[in-house]
Amino acid sequence: MGSRRPLPPRKDPHDHHRDPARDHAGRSDRRREGRRKDRRPDRRRPPGRRARARRRLRDPPSAAGAQGRLLLRSGHLDDGGQHAFARLLGTPTAPHPTVRGDEHAVLPIDSDHGKANSWHSDVTFVDRIPAISVLRAVTLPPYGGTTVWANTAAAYADLHPALQALVERLWAVHSNVYDYVAERDEQRIGGIDVKEQGYRDEFRSQLFETEHPVVRVHPETGERVLVLGHFVKRLVGLSSRESDALFQLLQHHVTKLENTVRWNWSPGDVAIWDNRATQHYGVADYGDHKRLLHRITVAGDVPVSIDGVPSTPRTGDATAYSTTSAA
Repeated sequence: MGSRRPLPPRKDPHDHHRDPARDHAGRSDRRREGRRKDRRPDRRRPPGRRARARRRLRDPPSAAGAQGRLLLRSGHLDDGGQHAFARLLGTPTAPHPTVRGDEHAVLPIDSDHGKANSWHSDVTFVDRIPAISVLRAVTLPPYGGTTVWANTAAAYADLHPALQALVERLWAVHSNVYDYVAERDEQRIGGIDVKEQGYRDEFRSQLFETEHPVVRVHPETGERVLVLGHFVKRLVGLSSRESDALFQLLQHHVTKLENTVRWNWSPGDVAIWDNRATQHYGVADYGDHKRLLHRITVAGDVPVSIDGVPSTPRTGDATAYSTTSAA
């Protein structure tokens, strides 16, 4: 048998006018254009260190981001290193509006001065609530002393729509006098410890009061979050009884166990969290043992309601404590 002739290439029945020369020229033009694009310099400006660090905090590669906080195990930072780390996230504030710290903007969270076993966001009694808190374990008790966080964005999202509609129109007065240090251990036998009393007096040495919306819009994520915690003195426009009842209902909703995460500290651990979208609680289950952590807060913006109305300071000027930052 003779060898078969190769079949001619099959033609496209739908293309009767294709020009092979034009096809070849078109492919050549596209290849040249692709090479020109490859040679073009990328003029986009790379994100700065702060932008990269804040992005990692907002979108960390783990489930930690769901609770608005990031936890680093067994670091080796001192106060200066903690301050340098905080600067990657923004501009550090002064240690506190009324309590002295050190030259690195560090505020000692010291069990000798009292225990922060009450749900709160940091420094909500000023108009410019810190955006981020950075907390480092220095001295730990032999047991206990954990910290728990609650997600205030998830808490708002889980509210019944009727309650959302109610709280979106509410405002609350936050004050540094109406605080856990002002109402703890007043009946203890033997009176209050001298160090603890001195800290209380310093904490209340200048009065700050600010009206915040109960629901603010997060400046970076656009989420609606609840602004509550133990610095709330009262809800504006409600009677004392109504204010207390509604506040307790909302706080119980924020801090239900399904909305929280707990951290067991080890020496050198560093916790970083979005103070605008969380509350936290230091569990006081370690008796008289020493517990010392160092905190640095990063400047934030003035909260804005869902209608675009900013928070209003009633008493006290916080400009010496913190600048305001744009998101």
